[in-house]
Formats: sequence, C-alpha cells, structure tokens
Amino acid sequence: MNDVTRIFISYHRSDGEADAGRLADTLRRTLGDERVFTDVTNIEFGANWERVVDHTLQDAVAVLLVIGPAWSLTEPIKYELGLALDAGVAIIPVLMRGANWATVTGDLPSDFDHSRNSMPSHWITAVGQAMSSV
Repeated sequence: MNDVTRIFISYHRSDGEADAGRLADTLRRTLGDERVFTDVTNIEFGANWERVVDHTLQDAVAVLLVIGPAWSLTEPIKYELGLALDAGVAIIPVLMRGANWATVTGDLPSDFDHSRNSMPSHWITAVGQAMSSV
C-alpha cells in the first residue's frame, strides 16, 4: 500500500466511459493525478488488471460508481464493488445523463447495503463528496 489517498472511478465501458473521463479530469485538476484512479489511465498495457485493482482499492477512500442510462452490472464492476465492500470503502453512485436509480438497484450486488453506502448523487454533489473524502 502507499500513502496516497485515492478516489476509484468505476464505470460501464459502453455506457459511462466518457462521463467517467470527464469526472476524472475534473477531480484530477483539483486533487492531482495521483489521487484519482481510472483503469484506462492508471493500468499499464499488459499489467494484471485484478492485481492493480486489488492494490488500488486497498488505498481508496471512495468508489465513484458512474451510472448512465444504459448501465448494467458487468463482471469487472461486480468485482470492483465486491472488493470495495469487503474493504469498507465508501461507494458513491453517480447518476449521469438522466440515469434512473430505481432501474439499477436490482442489478447491484445483494450485499450492497444502501444504508451503509451513499445514496446516488449527481455530478456536482459527487465531486464534493469525493473531495471531502480525501
């Protein structure tokens, strides 16, 4: 583990990659590059994805779960959320482009405890929550 507190951004590649990128760019301008993790920026070609994600989530203070209107739970997202839940990392759902929280809650892992994790927020709220976590 390292001494850099990180915000981990999780997203569905076909639905939220652009949104996740914009959110990451906004946070990086405020917090610095080393404090914001996205797979496309922080995992080098050929690196073991699971090992990098495992290590990064151990140092994370929050996972921003970017949810667009066509979001669905994929195996990589399920893996990331499972690690975050096991590590006690806060999960902050971020609704983008009119996404509806009611349509995605059934897809979330059964151990996702809404009372323990943040309720969904929108862009500005999520940025504020992420910055206050660091």
